[in-house]
Order: sequence, then C-alpha cells, then structure tokens
Amino acid sequence: FVEYFAYIRNHGGIPKIVGCDRETFEIDFKSLAEALSVRTKAMIINTPNNPSGVVYSEDMLRRLDAFLQALDHTVYVISDEPYREVVFGDVCVPRTMDLIRNLIMCYSWSKTLALPGDRIGYLAVSPDCEDHDDMIAACITANRSLGFVNAPAIMQRVIERSIKAKVDIESYRRRCDMLYNVITSAGYKCFKPEGALYLFPKSPIEDDKAFIAVAAEYNLLLVPGSAFGMPGHFRATFCVDERAITGSYKAFADSYRKAVGSKQNQGQINTKEQME
Repeated sequence: FVEYFAYIRNHGGIPKIVGCDRETFEIDFKSLAEALSVRTKAMIINTPNNPSGVVYSEDMLRRLDAFLQALDHTVYVISDEPYREVVFGDVCVPRTMDLIRNLIMCYSWSKTLALPGDRIGYLAVSPDCEDHDDMIAACITANRSLGFVNAPAIMQRVIERSIKAKVDIESYRRRCDMLYNVITSAGYKCFKPEGALYLFPKSPIEDDKAFIAVAAEYNLLLVPGSAFGMPGHFRATFCVDERAITGSYKAFADSYRKAVGSKQNQGQINTKEQME
C-alpha cells in the first residue's frame, strides 16, 4: 500500500520492497531472503491484498512463519487486514493470529462497514509474540501520546452497536466480475481478485505511468503499479456505479490501442534513427 513508505520513513525506518510472483502475487521467499538483514525489524503483509486482491493461503502463512522462526533474530509480522471480510465466492481468509507467532495485526472497520475515511479500528498483538507485554505497553503509549488516533466516543458507540454488521459483499463481487470482464475483453491481462476492492491488470506498455497518462485522456482515473512497488501494472477500483463500469469498455479499449500504437510508432521512429 502506497502510504506504508511514509509511515516507515516518518519514524526513521528504511523500507525495502520484496518481490513477489508476478502471476499469482504470492510471497517470493527467495526475494524475501535477499531483502532481510540483521537490521530488519518487521515485515508488512496485506491480505486480502491492496492492490492485487490476492488472499494468502494458510499454507503460505505457515511457510512464512517457519521461514522467520528459522532466522537468528526476531522479525515481527505486521498484518494489515482491513479487507478481511471483503472476499468473494468460497474464498476463506486464514486467521493470521493462529498461524504466525510474532504477529501484530491491524484492522479497520472503514472497509467492513463501507465507511471510507472513518479510520476506526484496532491493533492486536499475538499472545505468542516475543516481548508481548513490552509490545502492548509500547502500542498503548504511542496511541495515547499521538492523541489524534484515539477513536471519538461517538464512533466507539457506533462500532459497539454495529459490530456484527457487514457490507453487501454480493454487490462488490458483482462489480468485480463486471469490471474484470470489461478489462479483459478490452485486451488487458489481469489476475482475478479474491477479495478487496481493486483489480491490478498488467499495463499494455512497460511504462505504467505513461499508460496512466494515456488513460486519463479517456477519463479513466487509475493508479500506476509503480506506486505500490509493482511497475508494469495499474490499479482500478470497482467501487463505482455499475453504469460507470459497463460504460467504461470503450475508454479501456481506446486507451489500450493508443498506448500500444504509440509504443509501436516510437519503436519505428527509433529504428529509423538508428538506420540513419
């Protein structure tokens, strides 16, 4: 998620992007091993994932825990899970708290209750976590000293009364299928999301930022994959009116053709310059 970098740097940390499988978006343990050092304090996972929509399997999470437990020093896992209930079909989201020992789990009701902007949620530290008591104390102190992250009393009451409420997942699934069909029909390659609120197709040209600029000419508001550390992709959300989704086919198709055509024309120009 884009804001992770700001959170880390703001507190003196150095973020490192770990590569993943480019087709399934699952953890690439070789890349993870290369990124780790004795100075690594924690890693962030996000499942269901923004922007890809992938849900890490129980086996994947067990492998991750075993991998980290084999290290010579403790690396905490910060699991960001605001989309935990936003999954489609028979997809099951494993309980990270049961599978990863040194886990710090973040949750927000802003997605579960469809309340974008109301950042009310909680932080949970696994009882099996090393330095559990110190970690809890540190989290409480940070929360109180920052002040503004303490939930207003009225929102605490709202959550108490709506704790079992859920958004209409079927409406999300339907929109997901609609946008997926639009995008793939227009020629894009795209992983079918298992959850969250986005699609993460491959850009028709290598320069995803250049493609985003082309798409904007057709009134498509997209986010370049490079913003998430995944250049060559782009993010599109399906949290819009269904008529906007069905009406977007021409814009996606025209954007695709123009981007690919511009690339081919540029290639021809470069070839001619080399010959001259």
